[in-house]
Amino acid sequence: MKHILSIILATLFLMACATSESASEKARKRAEMAAKITEGVQTRCFNVNIDKVYPMGQGTIHPSTLYSVSVKDDYINSYLPYFGRAYNIPYGGGSGLNFEGKVLRYQESIGRKGEHYVVLDVESKEDIHQYSFVIFDNGNVKLDVLSKERNPISFSGYVDLTEEK
Repeated sequence: MKHILSIILATLFLMACATSESASEKARKRAEMAAKITEGVQTRCFNVNIDKVYPMGQGTIHPSTLYSVSVKDDYINSYLPYFGRAYNIPYGGGSGLNFEGKVLRYQESIGRKGEHYVVLDVESKEDIHQYSFVIFDNGNVKLDVLSKERNPISFSGYVDLTEEK
């Protein structure tokens, strides 16, 4: 009986060691991701993939197509859907939030819990937009887009840490 009890205790001890080892591995990976995100924000080079759209006054939309926003140096490549009301736009709806443009203003700050706030202003051929990112250390992103000629729209997604596109 003592032999069985010692085997059970040894097994539990090994399982506890394995669990703490995986917890430290998770912490290491999270710290590594946070460092990559910080570097991307500071060097103005990051990609965000969108998985949910929150139009003003409507329910959540789960797009079936991969939408994204890429920021590189002083340029943005926005490939986002738009659902909502537009006021003064070209006939046929225009290009919406699908454009490449030069960033007019780039402002970053860090929140109390380590999240990165990035606000950038950009002008497309049709409108002036403000993109406000909240980038969390785990890679999740919340994006709000304000436009002069369209209702606000929000998105959520994640930072794409793969190599340059």
